[in-house]
Amino acid sequence: MSGIRNVIAAIAVPFLGAAHAARAAEPAPTSMPAPRQLVSAIDDLIDANYVIAATRPALKSTLESSLAAGRYDGLDPRTLSDHLTEDMRAVAHDKHLSVRFDPDSAAHLSTQADKPDTATLAYFAKQDRAKNYGVSELRVLDGNVRVMTYDGFMWDGAASAAAIDNAVDFLRGGDAAIIDIRRNGGGSPEASAYLASYFIAPGQKLVTFYLRNDPPTISRSVKVHGRPLSGIPVYVLTSGFTASAAEEFTSHVARFRFATLVGETTAGAAHRNEIYPLPGGYVISISIGRPELPGGGNWEGKGVAPQIAAPSEQALDLAHAAALGVLAKAAPQEKVRYERLQAGAAARAKPATPTLALEKYAGRYGAATITVDGDHLVASERRGQKIRLIALSPDLFAADIDPTVQMRFVIDKGETTDLEIDPLEGGTPIRMPKDRPTPPPP
Repeated sequence: MSGIRNVIAAIAVPFLGAAHAARAAEPAPTSMPAPRQLVSAIDDLIDANYVIAATRPALKSTLESSLAAGRYDGLDPRTLSDHLTEDMRAVAHDKHLSVRFDPDSAAHLSTQADKPDTATLAYFAKQDRAKNYGVSELRVLDGNVRVMTYDGFMWDGAASAAAIDNAVDFLRGGDAAIIDIRRNGGGSPEASAYLASYFIAPGQKLVTFYLRNDPPTISRSVKVHGRPLSGIPVYVLTSGFTASAAEEFTSHVARFRFATLVGETTAGAAHRNEIYPLPGGYVISISIGRPELPGGGNWEGKGVAPQIAAPSEQALDLAHAAALGVLAKAAPQEKVRYERLQAGAAARAKPATPTLALEKYAGRYGAATITVDGDHLVASERRGQKIRLIALSPDLFAADIDPTVQMRFVIDKGETTDLEIDPLEGGTPIRMPKDRPTPPPP
C-alpha cells in the first residue's frame, strides 16, 4: 500500500503532533482497540519500516515498558495518541514519528490497494484544492512589499504548480517579496523543489533521498512555467513549526542565498515519512527515509537557523522593515517615505516605551483627540475616524495605518503641552496646543 500512503503523506501536510499544533476534539472510535493491540501493530510497523534500524529495538522496548506500566490504559483517543507519540520521540528524537486518531485516513489506508484509485486521488485532491494547494494568502504591505503565505507544500502535479506560479507572479509585481512559511509543517519534496526552482537555475542538485533499501534518488531544480523571481529583495519567514519539506526549502535558501531567513530556527524534522493505518481508526507516521544535502548531512534534530533571529510573531514586521531599508537605499528620491514606513514596521514588532504613562498623553490637541485604548494611544478627528498610534521612540508616534504620518508630543515638567505633526515633505511641524481644563471660578 505504499502508493496510497505516499499520497496521504505528501499531499496532506505531515502532522507533527499535539506539541506543535492545537487539535480539535476528536470523536471517540466506535470500537476502542486494546492498548496491547495498538502497541503490537506499532511494533510491527517500526520493525519493517523505521529508517534507522539501530533505533528500532529501543523504540519497541519503550512502548512495551509503558504498556506494562499501564501508561496507555483508559485514555481518550487524543491523550492516547499523545502518549504514544511522546514515548517514541523521547527515544528517537524524530518529529515525524507520531500517532493520531484519524478514522477517515485510516479507512482509506486500510481499504485501498497499493496504487491509489481514482476516488482516493480525487478525495485528497479536493482537500488540497480547498486549501489552494497551500497558498493561503497574498497581500501587499506598505512600500509595495508583497507577501505570499504558504501553509503547506501540497503537491498535486499541474494544479499545485499553477498555484505556485500564480503566487510567484503576484510577488514579481512587488518591489520586495516575503514568503511566509511559519505555519508550514511540510508536505511534498516536489513542491519544495518547484518553488525553489524560481530562484535556482534548472538542473541544480538539491537533495539525495535514501528510502529503506531502495537506490537513492536525486532531486534537482526544474524548469518552471513562469520567469525566475530575481532583482528584488526576498525574505522567508520561519518558526519552530516550520518542518520537513518546508525545512528543505529553507535549506535551499541558506545554501543558494536567494533570500534572507527571518524568524526562528526550524523544527528539525528531516526524515521522509509514510502514514500507516492502526486498529481502531488511528494512524501512525513513520520515518522511512532520510534526505542528504549536497556536501552531506541534513536538518534532522537541529533545524535551519535564520539570518535575522526573532520570535515568530515579530518576523513579518521585521522582514518588512528590512525590505523597506533596502528600498530606501535604492531610491534616494523616496528615502524619507521609505524610512518612515520602515520605522513603523519596526515599531509594530518592537514598540518603544513612551516617556510618560499613556494617560498623560490623553486630551484634545486642536482638531485631534488622543485617547487610551488598552496598551496604545488612539487619535481621532472631529469626523470620528480613529487611528491607532505606534510608538517609534519615547515621544514620537506614527499612525499605524500610514506610518509616514508622524507626530511628536512636547513635554514640559512631566506633562504634555503640544502635539506636533511632522510633514512628510519636510518644513515646519504643525503644532497643536493641548487644551487646558477651565479653572474653577474663584
